[in-house]
Amino acid sequence: MGVLLLLAAVLAGALAYRVTGQGSEDERLAARRAGTLALPALPAILTVYLAFRAGGFEATTVAVLAVVLAVVCAARVLLGRRPFEGIGWAAALAGVPLTFFAGWTLASATWSGSTERALVEFDRALLYLLVLLLFASVSWTSRRLRWMVRLLALGMVAVCAAALVTRLLPNLWEVSPGISPRLNWPVTYFNALGLLAAFAIVLCLHLTSDETEPAAVRAGLRRPPRPYSAPSCC
Repeated sequence: MGVLLLLAAVLAGALAYRVTGQGSEDERLAARRAGTLALPALPAILTVYLAFRAGGFEATTVAVLAVVLAVVCAARVLLGRRPFEGIGWAAALAGVPLTFFAGWTLASATWSGSTERALVEFDRALLYLLVLLLFASVSWTSRRLRWMVRLLALGMVAVCAAALVTRLLPNLWEVSPGISPRLNWPVTYFNALGLLAAFAIVLCLHLTSDETEPAAVRAGLRRPPRPYSAPSCC
């Protein structure tokens, strides 16, 4: 509730700021740039948050996150200069079926044997739909995509490193092993943690193999080319 109230206050303040026209053009430009820079970091933030919330298994986590993303989408529509600049046929092909799926899941509460289960799955489908609409509404550039991949890889590595510390240095970070003795914290399911680590390996391999990435990102120096030697004559 505290997070929701804070987001509501920020949204109300930003909306009043725009409606009243207060502030200079430089301040409004800085606010738009801050929103543009924050969006590439959102996948990493969501990944780390859900990982430390049992992988988003709890119904409350999914519901609260869906409300937060709904507020973010509302802020995008109300405060963005062109809030639907990225929406096209590709977004419609994915968004329309997902919208019908979420609606069908919600409607299934009227005939299913468990209304609570139908509402929980509707929250999950709604969360996927909001994420799709939010990221599809932005016109992604190559620079934004690069930063999104870098931050997402960093977030996944941070989750895997935290999980490894609990086994290598249990005195530093001790957690309950749970039912399974296998490494499953913080996602609480070892197969999900292994899948997250596999995704992290793929992203890190891509970043370290891309010659256009900076040396700090590649975590290594490029091998110098061999000096050219002319072929000897017969």
